[in-house]
Amino acid sequence: LDASGTYTLFAPTDNAFSKLGDDNIRELFDDNAKKLKDVVRYHISDRIYLEYDLTCDQKIDTELGDSSNDFTTTKCEDNEKFQVGNGNDENDRDKRPLIIETNIVTCNGVVHLVDNVILPQKE
Repeated sequence: LDASGTYTLFAPTDNAFSKLGDDNIRELFDDNAKKLKDVVRYHISDRIYLEYDLTCDQKIDTELGDSSNDFTTTKCEDNEKFQVGNGNDENDRDKRPLIIETNIVTCNGVVHLVDNVILPQKE
């Protein structure tokens, strides 16, 4: 990020990236890693959202840009919260990014760990 401010980061675990598979990982690094940069920015919001701020079906704007698809959505099921991107398969519970650890407070925001990579809509 180029600017100072406060942020929420939905940080994928190492295992989340391994679930993408080798071909998808290679694709992230094609084209001067633009896709990787986009995916990283898609995990960041310029507002602080603590766990209790994440309400069901809430749309959260991301640092990806100002397109109408540059948001993620908090989904709730069985007392669990997921942070789903427009490129994630919302109907496949195993592929939805489950928020597995919350409210890791940092000097300029908060981090929530997710068990899958949050994917933007494919172009």
